[in-house]
Amino acid sequence: MNDSPPEHTSREKGTHGRERDTSGTDVLKVVIAQASFFGALMFYVGLTYASQYYGFFHLSPFSLGFGFAELALYSLRLLKLQVIVAAVIVLMVICIPWFSRRLPLPDPDSPRAITVRKAAMVLQAVFLVTGLVLFLRWNDIASYGWAAPLALAIGITLGQGRAAAAGHRGGPRRRALLLFAIGVCLFWSLTLAAQQMGRDDASTDARHVLEKTGLVVLSADRLSLPIPLEQDLGTKYRLRYRYTGLRLLLERGGRYYVVPVDWQPRTDPVYVLRESDTMWIGLMPGVLRAQ
Repeated sequence: MNDSPPEHTSREKGTHGRERDTSGTDVLKVVIAQASFFGALMFYVGLTYASQYYGFFHLSPFSLGFGFAELALYSLRLLKLQVIVAAVIVLMVICIPWFSRRLPLPDPDSPRAITVRKAAMVLQAVFLVTGLVLFLRWNDIASYGWAAPLALAIGITLGQGRAAAAGHRGGPRRRALLLFAIGVCLFWSLTLAAQQMGRDDASTDARHVLEKTGLVVLSADRLSLPIPLEQDLGTKYRLRYRYTGLRLLLERGGRYYVVPVDWQPRTDPVYVLRESDTMWIGLMPGVLRAQ
């Protein structure tokens, strides 16, 4: 009889200990799941960006041998000032229904509450109509195609938030369908934005190829490079042919992917040079743009 309470207390402690362990494990699982999701998303965005960027130079990130971490880091190139400002504005708009549910409205039928609901309805309609119009004008907004699914995602989110604020949450199937539609639109918009930024950055680098890292190539044999800046140093040098007027795109595994200073993306190839006993490659700064 006297041993029963201690056993009960010990069991409770053990149970509480297991609950704490289970709680810590659950939190760890959630953190790992979220980290895995964001890691996979960064990899996908980085791969999309790199495919468009290097595709502009007739290269593929798969043939270049990029790893998972390298492609994931390419996604950080999307973190530009205009993108961050746009993301903050979008988050603020999406959070309007969440904030409206927490505003101290005295009466659901008061003029203030009615005004808030009407404003949310008008804002939702504006984004939905804008998204549909942009889809209809898809060929005319090639550089801003990502705006169409983004506008639809914002409109659907505002509608879901407005319905929740009014107490009309709908069934689980309806909510799941709306969340799926929002996720698809956001994922589509992110993909289009990564593609467009990859092409834009590649086009900018091609226009300012003079500013990229320059190369000096010394070779024992004459190279079949269609560049005018070839210099024969004479037979007293083992590496007698000197080439300049080249710019470095990328160096991977001892291979130098280079273009001439007058490179044209539609017609000219990218040259691949590899340092060896008969070829020496030096790097030098490019031409700085005048401020």
